Amino acid sequence: MFTKQVNRAAMTLLLAGSIFAAGAVSVSAEEAQPEKHIKIYTNLSEANTTYWVWDDILHAYQDEVNPNFSWEVEVVPDHDQFLDKLKLYMAGGDMPDIYQIPNGPLSVQLSQEGKMVNIGEELKAMDMYDTYNGGCLDFLKFDDGSLYLFPDGRFAELFWYWKDSFDAYGLEAPKTWDEFVNCCAVIKENGEDPIAMAGAESWQSLRYVSFMPWVTGGGNFINKLKTGAIAYRDDEVAVKGVNLLYTLASNEYFMKGYENTGYADNINAFANHAAVISYFGPNDLSEEMQAKYENGEIGFFPVPYVDGMEDDQMNIPVHTGKAWGINADSYDEELQRFFEFFVKHHTEYSYARGVYSPLDEGSPENFPKVMSDVLEYLQKVEKGWVSWDDKLDPTTITTSGELGIELSQALIDPDTFMDEMDYSIEENAGAYFSEEE
Repeated sequence: MFTKQVNRAAMTLLLAGSIFAAGAVSVSAEEAQPEKHIKIYTNLSEANTTYWVWDDILHAYQDEVNPNFSWEVEVVPDHDQFLDKLKLYMAGGDMPDIYQIPNGPLSVQLSQEGKMVNIGEELKAMDMYDTYNGGCLDFLKFDDGSLYLFPDGRFAELFWYWKDSFDAYGLEAPKTWDEFVNCCAVIKENGEDPIAMAGAESWQSLRYVSFMPWVTGGGNFINKLKTGAIAYRDDEVAVKGVNLLYTLASNEYFMKGYENTGYADNINAFANHAAVISYFGPNDLSEEMQAKYENGEIGFFPVPYVDGMEDDQMNIPVHTGKAWGINADSYDEELQRFFEFFVKHHTEYSYARGVYSPLDEGSPENFPKVMSDVLEYLQKVEKGWVSWDDKLDPTTITTSGELGIELSQALIDPDTFMDEMDYSIEENAGAYFSEEE
């Protein structure tokens, strides 16, 4: 639960020295405050930094605003088990007061049933809507542009590379996928593994499949595909994306042993220079890698464009983690007051914990150079990442993950991948998406 004791004095001093310090809301101990107990359902555990951001804000609200405010937290770290329990809550009609939920069929269903608070309206009423980063809000909006979810944080993903290898082989950070594939070929010819890859985790494989349609059209392709409105082969760029992953796999551009490599091992392999390029978020850089970036040994580049379709648009995948919803049935005046406190203090407590805030409210002076440099890019991003895991029906999510792993090992060809995706969507999407969507 968000109740573990932390060094509150140290946190207070840290906040007091930040650019976000503000006078605390002081309430007399004798002043009557409403009794309020809420239940929070989350996928976060103590291993997640944003878990502690929540913990800090909850305690701050209790200390500074309402001593009669209390909470209980149900934590289910396993993703699949978390979703199963969430569905049970939905079926029982007794949702927690605040809960995490993907931006997809489940959250759309709750909003249509009038069970979720309209977050967009609440943020506008607080005069905070425009303070949020455009890319973060874009990631959370439903297809009709409505906003019923609020972000856990601001997360980005980038390609990282070792500059000494690029310099030795006369390479530059690629701007297009043709250039990217050429870099891999040259690196391999010189005896190094080009790409560190978490081959055991399906989402990494699916990133490569989805990069091209995302940088050229955002969610246009996946939003049509998910309902069966188009077949996979109907989109030329999406086909290129499937072929890209197969090309990288069949030419053995992924590091040796990647098939059994998890996300953390992938990052460690890159940190040890076992491969020249890797894909992960800036929050995953160790202090040693942060120092190497500051020394000019490591660099980063955003997702390359499709050749012939380049523009000056930012192409850094920005997402907000598993989003949060609020139960409309329990959204009374006190819960609304807490939510406003959360929104208006999210930045200061995020930066105190060393993570990005989803609001564009400046940056702390004590951020590592790499975090500050990336943030300069992120504050310009207006187009959020489109996660296929959120958009597809649950059965096809599982199928796509299995197919992605097989394609990343060249165990299947692009035609098989596309055929199986179309078949799964045809068989399963009808239960989750209406023709109107």
